[in-house]
Amino acid sequence: MPSEELANAIRCINCGYAQLAPGLLERVVSQKTQPSLPESISPALAELTPRELDVARLVAIGATNQEIAQKLFISESTVKTHINSIFNRLNFKNRSQLAIHANSVFGTSTPS
Repeated sequence: MPSEELANAIRCINCGYAQLAPGLLERVVSQKTQPSLPESISPALAELTPRELDVARLVAIGATNQEIAQKLFISESTVKTHINSIFNRLNFKNRSQLAIHANSVFGTSTPS
């Protein structure tokens, strides 16, 4: 890195700006936008939308609708809609079935 470029980067950081190496932002963004699914995911869960997977992961750890809504920045009504959609897609009758199945796939880690 040329000395003038380095000096400019230091000045920017000193002013409160972030400095990223070329290509780093693209790698971070591409990794963040690709949902991470366990290799052992059931075919049924693979059919869920990324948001439904987020909801299923939170149900797996016992989160309430209100907690899910707060964590995902959506309304409780939207959480209920996602849960009902999951029930229909997976042919589940209640939240316990979803929680047990999702916990067996995702474990107890929360979505990022």
